[in-house]
Amino acid sequence: MSEERFNRIEVRLDGIDGRLGGIDGRLDGIDGRLDGIDGRLDRLDAGQAKLEAGQTKLEAGQAKLEAGQAKFEAGQAKLEAGQAKLEAGQAKLEAGQVKLEAGQVKLEVGYADLKTGLADLSRHMLVLHEQVIDTIKAIPDPWPALERKWRADDAALREEIGRRLDPLEAVIRKHFGT
Repeated sequence: MSEERFNRIEVRLDGIDGRLGGIDGRLDGIDGRLDGIDGRLDRLDAGQAKLEAGQTKLEAGQAKLEAGQAKFEAGQAKLEAGQAKLEAGQAKLEAGQVKLEAGQVKLEVGYADLKTGLADLSRHMLVLHEQVIDTIKAIPDPWPALERKWRADDAALREEIGRRLDPLEAVIRKHFGT
C-alpha cells in the first residue's frame, strides 16, 4: 500500500515537472522574440549610422560645390584678361552657374529629405521602443500562480497521506498499546 502511495506521488511530481517544462518552453519562445527585437534594433542603429554617413557625404559635396564656385570666380578673372576669351568664357560661366544653382537646389532638397528621414527614423525607433516595453509588460509572471498551485497540491497530498496514515497509526497503537 505504501508503494502505491509513492507511485501516485511520483505521478503527481512528474505532472508538475511536465508543467514546468511547458513554462520553460514558453519562456524560451519569449527569449526568441526578444532576440528578434534586438536584431531589429541593431538594424535600425545600422540604418541611422548610414544616414549619418550620408549627411557627412552631403556636407563634403557642399564643400566641393563651394570650391567649384571659387574656381568659377577665378576663371571669370582670367576671362576678363582677354576680350575674345571673355565672350566664350561668359557663356561657359553662365552655363556653369545654372548647373551650380541646380546642384544647390538638389543639395537643399536632399538635405531636407535627410532631415525628414531622420525625423521618421526617430519616430519609428520610438514606436518600436514603446512596442518592446508594451510586449515586456504584457508578459505575465508565472511564478505566483505556480507557487499557489504547488502549495495547494502539497496541502492536498499531505491531507491524503494523513487520511491514510491515521487509521494505520490507530491500529498500531491499539495493537502495541502506545
